[in-house]
Amino acid sequence: MSFKIQYKNECKKIKIPDNFEQLMSYTTRAFEGLDLPPKFKFYYLDSDGDMISLSCQEDFTEAIDSMDGTIKLIIEESLESAKISIDLDQSFR
Repeated sequence: MSFKIQYKNECKKIKIPDNFEQLMSYTTRAFEGLDLPPKFKFYYLDSDGDMISLSCQEDFTEAIDSMDGTIKLIIEESLESAKISIDLDQSFR
């Protein structure tokens, strides 16, 4: 099981970290120089097609418990921005 983390046109694939803090730490290092939003969140589409935010340990645990394979996390500041990013990403498939 793994996460794909996407910010703008950059995508990284990582093994599931132990906790949310490690996810944040990896993300800030991996996307250094790409000007991450100061208060970003992770968003992903669940199996029902709903946009879910991941912004704390409880969200992280729930995502892990419900995942089946790889979850693609989109880095954005808001739900609206995440929906646009998901729509753009799916239009290229």
